Amino acid sequence: MKKPFAPPTPDSIAAEIEDVYPESRILDGAVNPFQTKYARRRDIMLIEPSIYLDKLIRDFLAAGGRIQIRNFASARELSALEQPLLFNCTGLGAKELFHDDELTPIKGQLTFLVPQPEVNYCTVGPGNIYMFPRHDGILLGGSHELGNWSMDPEPDVSQRILHDNAALFSSLRSDSMRRPA
Repeated sequence: MKKPFAPPTPDSIAAEIEDVYPESRILDGAVNPFQTKYARRRDIMLIEPSIYLDKLIRDFLAAGGRIQIRNFASARELSALEQPLLFNCTGLGAKELFHDDELTPIKGQLTFLVPQPEVNYCTVGPGNIYMFPRHDGILLGGSHELGNWSMDPEPDVSQRILHDNAALFSSLRSDSMRRPA
């Protein structure tokens, strides 16, 4: 019998996290809500960045930490600081600051819908599209451009993400939307 889902290739992003989902279940067409032969169900934990980061900063400050935002023209300026602990939040700026010629950007673009409290599940669909509910909105994604340094949003990417997520939800069988009496 052919397996419904091939294991991820060793060089894929999915291969790195596959072991995190030991309870993954394959649902055949008789029980999954999509018009497809198989679907995979996984229980996951999500962290909402706006809530988590706010709490993390409050705890850090309550413990006596201080936050300073500064610009540095060179890595040498970092070694002159008196602080015993620094958090490097330079992101793509690390390439120039640390002369890291191996740093390569991966541009991803997100689209947000208004919050919908009744949505309490995530989806990951074909073409790496995904949907994650959050307190501040529904996050839709599905772009991954290796080597793209642009930080400008691209309307055609947003439209594709919306279209592909809509197509996934259009594939739901109408009988799966009925609530039991």
